[in-house]
Amino acid sequence: MRRSLAGRVLCVSVSAMLTGLLVLGLSRFPQINVATVALLLILAILCISMWGPAEAFVATLVAVAGFDYFVLPRAGVEFDRFHQILTLVAFIVTALATGQVTSRMKQYKEETEALHKLGNAILDSEDVESTLDRLTCFIADIFGADEAAIYDDPTGRIFRSGSPSSVISDVKLRLAALEGKCFIRPRSGIFIVPISRSGTVAGSLGIAGDALSKGLVDQIAERAGVGIAKAHAAEKEMAAEVARRTDDLKSAVLDALVHEIKSPLASMHLAVTTLLSQYRGTEAQQQEILGLIKRDMDRLNRGIDEAVRTGQIESGEFPLKKRPHGVNEIVFQSLEDAAHLLQDRLVRTEIAEGLPMADCDETMISRVLKLLLDNAAKYSPASSPVTVSGRAVDGAIVISVSTFGGILTENERESIFEKYYRGSNARSAGIPGTGLGLASARSIVEAHGGKIWVLSEPDRGNTFQFTLPVAEETPDECHTSYGRG
Repeated sequence: MRRSLAGRVLCVSVSAMLTGLLVLGLSRFPQINVATVALLLILAILCISMWGPAEAFVATLVAVAGFDYFVLPRAGVEFDRFHQILTLVAFIVTALATGQVTSRMKQYKEETEALHKLGNAILDSEDVESTLDRLTCFIADIFGADEAAIYDDPTGRIFRSGSPSSVISDVKLRLAALEGKCFIRPRSGIFIVPISRSGTVAGSLGIAGDALSKGLVDQIAERAGVGIAKAHAAEKEMAAEVARRTDDLKSAVLDALVHEIKSPLASMHLAVTTLLSQYRGTEAQQQEILGLIKRDMDRLNRGIDEAVRTGQIESGEFPLKKRPHGVNEIVFQSLEDAAHLLQDRLVRTEIAEGLPMADCDETMISRVLKLLLDNAAKYSPASSPVTVSGRAVDGAIVISVSTFGGILTENERESIFEKYYRGSNARSAGIPGTGLGLASARSIVEAHGGKIWVLSEPDRGNTFQFTLPVAEETPDECHTSYGRG
């Protein structure tokens, strides 16, 4: 929006030279009407005024002098005739007025484009601090200001960009926000104005630059207020989303606990009923039943441990204990814990060599895997093998659990992770379940910043996949694949 002094002098000189050449050229054609010459000169000044008011003014002086000397009858500077004086005055007024209007239109266009750029620059509002920091940089860059500063009243912080030798006073920035008034020094090109947000003063804006006007600075401050308001709204929305995710995670963990505790309770109830009946079996059979009860009690004990963590959820934010974990370690531990679910099934593992470590809460991700393995055991034929795989894809770790079971429709694939949803096959086959397991798995995965989905193909069965972020640490060599028949 600004040119250097040398650039201005050059533009003024070129405009004067072009106007003079045009007058000389038109004077060579005496058959051209005087009024036509005047209109052509005005048109030339109109075009030159696009460069600026100074260029238009100098071009007007050259055009008036040349028009009077070379074009009007009786060459020479003579003001004794009324119509000549009237023509010259009209020409000067018309040329200057036209040049001024054109110059203002150009300035308005430049300011509008700059304000539009500023508006686009603040569309992607993030947190308030980064938005204010970016705003000062955008303002200084887009409007060619020597310095830009924003005072944020809620935090009391001042954000600056531009010249390291500050000319915008911290005290006046605070006073402008406190008292809601402007501090303007036109000769120095320093403007300090309040910033309003939702009808209240939320801070102040300071700009230093000789190509600025009070009206333009007010427009900048208005857009800055919009940007700050958007940033505050985005910050509140993010806080609400975090709170929502925390609530979802609370429910997901509690649902998962219920889902896991009900099974051992049912098994223990059956075992105790058997021991109390008259058909208790032999001593060896009784020992086997007691062993089953102990196993289920251990599962319940682990559930109680998880309940302690659930209590931590109720106190505020869910404390995911994320640290680097090897995928092999998580998969093998999950398979061991889920051995009673898979029974005599063939289990294959396909963990890629050199797979990076996952940044996750091992207990929670093991729970996700156990839920998927439980789902695989319930909804696939007993003869169907289960394949657990892990690989790196696009900077993330993808873990998959595959079985040959009933093929899911497109609608089922979209709904299967919703709470309480159960597929048509499960309902028709009378398979027990609450429809909470996969919903809990999704919430836990999303709390880690990952995604979970299912692929269903007639020739490959169902494959549940979820992603985990890669840890910064580099893992040792991955373990060899693991199989169980």
